[in-house]
Order: sequence, then structure tokens, then C-alpha cells
Amino acid sequence: HIAGSEADFVALMNAEAARMGLSATHFVNAHGLDAAGMTSSAADLLVMARAALEYPVFAEIVATRSQQIAGHDLTNTNELLGVYPGADGVKTGTTDEAGECLVASVSRGGHRIIAVVLGSADRYADARALLDFAEAGWRWDSVALPDNALAWAEGDAGHLYRLRAAASSAIFLPVWQWPLLQPIRRLDAAAPLTGASPVGALEWALAGQIVATVPLGILDGP
Repeated sequence: HIAGSEADFVALMNAEAARMGLSATHFVNAHGLDAAGMTSSAADLLVMARAALEYPVFAEIVATRSQQIAGHDLTNTNELLGVYPGADGVKTGTTDEAGECLVASVSRGGHRIIAVVLGSADRYADARALLDFAEAGWRWDSVALPDNALAWAEGDAGHLYRLRAAASSAIFLPVWQWPLLQPIRRLDAAAPLTGASPVGALEWALAGQIVATVPLGILDGP
């Protein structure tokens, strides 16, 4: 219906995969069963899942455990739904060549973790292990301007001005890396120390890489 034939539809699929940068993915048919030349990867499936979950109807469907449609009782084959806290998708897949596969999504506290399991003998146990590892070993958090000398700037005649930092979006890091996160304050020497506009930026660096930047303003002064 969309392309006129399955072959033409598959061509559209491969064009979209190329547009999305899915270098390991090549489609041969539209149904996903084993076929020579049909390939993908865990990384590519993650990108596809994230893109698909942007569509509210898709996200609602993959999070639904069961539904009756046109007199048929449909049951989602994702056994994590309703069992693993926060599970809300995404897709199971099983073929002779691929084995047990699962793209699993878990949403908690406004954040989502996606685990991709391919060629498994027990996809649910493997997915649980990955999701538990992410929960225990990684953390989202926001960062704030430290309450120390970085929070003050000296203006004319030695007057001190209290700085304020805009709220940062949550940073996602391994738990062990959080103590290594370093704040860097950069003030614009030409910016007047008033509350009207940003006077610099607060950067957060990890191993020489900037992972977050927020503007700095004046909270109060002399």
C-alpha cells in the first residue's frame, strides 16, 4: 500500500536505515524472518528503538500487555511487562538464525534505559542482568554551582557578587565517575556584573571532556 510492492517498501526501509546511519543494518524483506543478507546489530536496534519510541502511539502499543481487537485477544510476548518495574517495551524476536532477541525498555523517574539482547538462550534473564547493572552502576543527576569560592565574583572596588547557575539537564554517568566530575568557572571579563544577562558559564568536565555547560548569572551583589 505504501510503496506499491514489498520490494519497493524494503528499498524505502534501507534508505531510511542509511539516513539514520545504521551501518550494520540491511533489510531483505518487510517481515523480519531469516533471509540471506538480512543483518542488523545491537547498536542499530537501539537507535531504531529510540526513534520509534518518539511516536506516542507506538510507545503505547509496545507498553500494552494485552488487548482485545475485533474479537481477538492479543497478548504481548514481552514477558517483562507488568513484572519488571518500569518495563514499557519494546519488542521480542525469535528466528532459527537469530535465536532469542529482545529490545527491552524501562522507564523510571522520567528517564529510560534500553537494553538489547541478541542470540540469547534466555533473553529475559539476560535483559534483567543488563537492566539491573544499569540501575546499580549508573546514575542520572543534575549538577549545581558549588557553595564555595566559585560561587563569587569580584567586581569593581573589590565588591563581591554572588553567582547563580541555571539548572542543568540530568547527566548520565557511571556511579564511580561522579566523584571525578570537576566544575570549571569561566567568566566573561567584558560582561557587566548585573542580573540582566549571563556573565559566564559553568562547565563540568570529566577526564578532559566537557559533559555539561550552563550559563552563569548574578544572584546578588553589594
